[in-house]
Amino acid sequence: MTLAYVGEVKGDVRCVLERRAISLGRGRFLCVLDRIEALRPGLAVLAPFAPPPQLLGFAEGSQRLVRDVAETVMHGPYHSHVTLARDADHVRPVSLSVPVIWPVREYVLCRSKSTGNGSYDILERWPLYEDL
Repeated sequence: MTLAYVGEVKGDVRCVLERRAISLGRGRFLCVLDRIEALRPGLAVLAPFAPPPQLLGFAEGSQRLVRDVAETVMHGPYHSHVTLARDADHVRPVSLSVPVIWPVREYVLCRSKSTGNGSYDILERWPLYEDL
């Protein structure tokens, strides 16, 4: 789940992001993914109907860090989601009868691969220490 998009990052900016991102860590939490919908035409996603406040706060802190360090601003409101398909036809919103319960225990800094297939390299990983 993307919290903030940085774009192209040079080595010095990456080092600052890594050093400051450690301060974003908060307690562990649960994210209930209970809705399939189209985020935009062709993009099918799994999303929480009611994003947990911890997730929204984490996203806000991440976006602030990216804005301050990399001078990149996300456009539009944050929409928590996990991408299911990028070329989906006719996605209709549906609530899941059995939601996906995601225990959030860590956060990572990723780089998207240039293959365009939605795969990523994990550059750094930080645990969330508090129990659920």
